[in-house]
Amino acid sequence: MDECITRLLSVLRRAIAAYRDRRIDLNTLVQRVKGVLSVVELDPWRQAAFPTLAEIEQINAIALDSTTALTSKDHAVIEAALQQLELRIQQMQTQTR
Repeated sequence: MDECITRLLSVLRRAIAAYRDRRIDLNTLVQRVKGVLSVVELDPWRQAAFPTLAEIEQINAIALDSTTALTSKDHAVIEAALQQLELRIQQMQTQTR
């Protein structure tokens, strides 16, 4: 696997872990994922990961615009999206070996 891709996937995994451990907030997670997706030059992977990011971004936008906390439904949607993103990361690692 290309060393650059390996590092980028590591950044994504660390960002997901940091969000789950509450070391970063949702907005920071979204920004990190967007940053990685903007650098990855593998279009099929970007296209596959984009819908997952869009789900998280939508919740983030609502959270930023309101003063209310995320609901349990929001957290469930985010967790499902993160699991999808982790699956995409794993697929990417398998494909680029």
